Amino acid sequence: MLLGCLPLAIMAQATAKPFTHSFALGTGIAMSEPSCRPFVAQYTAHYRLTSHFSLGVGTGLSVYEKPLIPLFGTLQYRFNNKKLHPYAACHIGGAWAIGSEANGGFYWAPELGIQYRLTTNRQLFFAVGYAHQELQRVKHSANSIIQTAFQEKLSHQSVLFKFGITL
Repeated sequence: MLLGCLPLAIMAQATAKPFTHSFALGTGIAMSEPSCRPFVAQYTAHYRLTSHFSLGVGTGLSVYEKPLIPLFGTLQYRFNNKKLHPYAACHIGGAWAIGSEANGGFYWAPELGIQYRLTTNRQLFFAVGYAHQELQRVKHSANSIIQTAFQEKLSHQSVLFKFGITL
């Protein structure tokens, strides 16, 4: 009878997976001029190095004046492994513009968040962070006498609020 219960006991002691996937949506408060409320949708794949550190890569969609596709590396530190645990993360990389007359640039986004463990391998999270996104765009100006176009370099800074799930 004890041998029959052994497989159930082993299955109940599930361990956390070394690879996780996070999906997040967010918006923020613009802190730069011209002011533009950002929208972000992100996917991040993490590899757990230790019980506290994970390393990953991510992409998604960021919308400022123009839609951008960021590609970034990320480092995350979890402060504990309890049901409710805080974490700190930093994303760094670049972004590419989808439309014409725009170029992306350097991307940097540190954040602090809290994760709530639903099961061994599923967590909900909420994060607050800072995002710095460089962008170049072509501006057109015209009046009755002259038409001009010039390249404008922008540096967007925002406070971001993100909500997501880790699987």
